[in-house]
Order: sequence, then structure tokens, then C-alpha cells
Amino acid sequence: MERSGDSLEGKGCADIQTQEHRRVRVLIVMVTTIKLDNDVADFFHERSKSQSRSIEQVANDVLRREIDKQAAREKAEEHFRRHSFSSEYAPGIDHTNFNNLYDQLEIDAYIEKHPSS
Repeated sequence: MERSGDSLEGKGCADIQTQEHRRVRVLIVMVTTIKLDNDVADFFHERSKSQSRSIEQVANDVLRREIDKQAAREKAEEHFRRHSFSSEYAPGIDHTNFNNLYDQLEIDAYIEKHPSS
């Protein structure tokens, strides 16, 4: 419960309305234990000492940056994703553009027969 003067802003808080219509602020915390390889644990430990921050803060910042990078990469890849389909035409042939191809061939044949002087 938040006491007067305490600020939990930006720390994973949720406001809950109780049945008695009182407002209660709840701090949401998730604790997970993971096993790190020695080199990764050493990285977090050294970084926390050099930055005078807790290992938890360093790990959260590093993981958050990597998650953001991955999300940005995935979003960029969505714009360039092509969906394949089966077709009787060879790859690269646009069957919706045959009329333009025929017109261009006719123009080329006309120019070949009637060269400009």
C-alpha cells in the first residue's frame, strides 16, 4: 500500500478499485530465477560495479535494449516479406502484365520495320 509521500510511479503499478470503492495501488513484481553462463554472469557483475548499479538494473537494461532491437528488426522484415504461391508461369513472370508485354513487342516490331530517317 502506498503511503503519503511514497512514489511508485513507473514501477509496474496498477490501480485497483475495491468493492468498498476504495482505491488501492498494487506493486506488480515478477521474480524469476535463471541460470547464467559464467561469462554472462561476469559481464553483468562487472558492468554493475563499473556503473554503481545493481545487477538487476543492468540485466533489465541490457535485455530491454536487445528486445527492442529484435522487435525493430522483425518489424522491418515484415515490410519486405514476400508470400509465395504456386503458378504455372516461370518465376519472375507477371501474368497480370501480359498485355503490356504484347504492346511493347508490337511497338518494337513497328520501330524495326519503320526506322526513322
